[in-house]
Amino acid sequence: ELIFLVLFLLVALLLLVRFTLAENMRLWRFRRLRFSPDLSWDFLQAGAIFAVVVLLLAYMLPVGAPNAAINAFWSNPKGAWQAIQSRWTGLFGNLNGPGGGGSVSFFSSELQLHGNVNLPNVEIFRYVSNDPTQYLATQTYDTYDGHLAWTNSLTQAQDFAADAVFPAPSAAETTINQTVYLTNISDGQRSLFAAGEPASFSIPSEVSETTVGNMPTAWYAQRGLVTGDTYMAQSYISNATVDQLRAVVPPANASVGTYPQYVLDRDLNNDNTIISDPVKTTAQQWAAGAATPYDQMVALETHLHDFTYSTQNGDVPSDQDAVVWFLRNKKGFCTFFASTMALMARSLGMPARIVSGVSTGEFDPSQRNYVVKGLQLHVWTQVYFAGYGWINFEPTASYNVFQRGSGAGAPGAGATAAAQGTTGAGGRATATPRGPKLIGPDTGNSAPSATTTALRDIGLTIAFLVALLLLLVAAFVVWWRALYRGLPPIGAAFARMSRLGTWSGSPPRRDQTPYEYANALGQVVPEEEPTLSRLSDLYVLDRWGGVAAPAAEARSLYQRLRLALARAILNRWHEIPAFLLARLGGTRARFGALGASLGKRLHWVSRLFDPPAYG
Repeated sequence: ELIFLVLFLLVALLLLVRFTLAENMRLWRFRRLRFSPDLSWDFLQAGAIFAVVVLLLAYMLPVGAPNAAINAFWSNPKGAWQAIQSRWTGLFGNLNGPGGGGSVSFFSSELQLHGNVNLPNVEIFRYVSNDPTQYLATQTYDTYDGHLAWTNSLTQAQDFAADAVFPAPSAAETTINQTVYLTNISDGQRSLFAAGEPASFSIPSEVSETTVGNMPTAWYAQRGLVTGDTYMAQSYISNATVDQLRAVVPPANASVGTYPQYVLDRDLNNDNTIISDPVKTTAQQWAAGAATPYDQMVALETHLHDFTYSTQNGDVPSDQDAVVWFLRNKKGFCTFFASTMALMARSLGMPARIVSGVSTGEFDPSQRNYVVKGLQLHVWTQVYFAGYGWINFEPTASYNVFQRGSGAGAPGAGATAAAQGTTGAGGRATATPRGPKLIGPDTGNSAPSATTTALRDIGLTIAFLVALLLLLVAAFVVWWRALYRGLPPIGAAFARMSRLGTWSGSPPRRDQTPYEYANALGQVVPEEEPTLSRLSDLYVLDRWGGVAAPAAEARSLYQRLRLALARAILNRWHEIPAFLLARLGGTRARFGALGASLGKRLHWVSRLFDPPAYG
């Protein structure tokens, strides 16, 4: 995919150069200024050099951490950009264009709370599992904008080979297996599904991880999937019991380090998440009398089950918080239930987030597998409990709550997990592995070494440079073949010879005749003086002699000269840096003039939007 991005950027930069030249040429014609017909090729040549240098500099720049100020500008719900988006939604949010109708996209970087949703009653995939009671997750969200959209804080992509395994974080984990058969999907979609917290996939995968803490938030295939693909997933499911979860204290009462700081920063004290006052007040009322954080979460879950599940609820007003609107109407879709519980849990001091995926499928006895249709697309809530990680809750009315054991569980399991400070997910409880371990037939459990990573980066860099070089060669061939296409064959041959002579260090002068230039060029390639003389004779005869000269002979002579002049050009390799700097200097001057001209135009356009003055 990188090569396509590079190709797109290169073409975009060249298109910008071409449009700039076209605008300048239009202006020159309007002012009756004379310019060379070959100027366009010179300009594009300089533009191509400029574009390649820009791409190389961008690629070689060191990769740094995401800029906090820029991220705050884009994601701050009270910032200018969010205000513009809210205003746009307010003006046009109720308009449905082609393909509209309020359909909701679950598996993307943003999840919105729509009042009306239309779930397709068509099969998407089938799966088999040794614990079919578990939901299959694909992505989590941690940031709510206070209106109707969930997104994720800063994440980074991490690639894993097929069957790369996260080790189990504690003895309190159960491993389950699933096999997914894709039966009806849009070609190219990459979302991977797995119960609880994925431990491995049988195909190369890409995991979105938090930039701090490396906590997984989404799972994708490295390539686009198509109908008919099959993959196996292994997952960790927690064995935490109700008694163990009731024994967990909230972060406010826990010792330092009991809850990972990156979990608290993202899923409890998230500066970019807005929790409205009615949500906080209602949460306190519902949780009153609950002795433990777990009992508080169960109380929230129970109250929400008194609401009504509905896919047709009308549009959320553009100036209201969708969660507050849902609490007032007491009916909505699963995104409203999950969002409400997550925000309420945070207001009560517990880290929480929402998860998108699918609920349990319908069992097909003839195929002995579970069928997942669009109707099973679902969103639910996860709350973080120290020592047991992300625990699933089902607040949506008409859905069954998750079942958990009531005993004390395995002795010491909770203490072990708490001591390791791990995270997790699952219907009962599970833990997030700290890092991948690649399992191979000969290597055993071994993490990729720094040498392997460095070799991979070097290989990618070489591949990028080779691809870029091939792209430049192809562009040069296309340009060279189009050069002087409008000239007669002999004239084109002589013009190409002159162009190569210029690059070899002997450009033609205006006061030279064709014979004089051939003599001068003979000093660069003395072994081809007879060839140069003969080509000059043919050019003069064709141009001024009134006799049709043999074009085939001219092309043959040019082919011989091209090889000799190419060797002469290569012998000047040490002059290339000075040549590029000179060309870039000229290009900078041209773009500087263009910038001044464009600035004047933008200033004139901006006056159209100035408020009228009344005297």
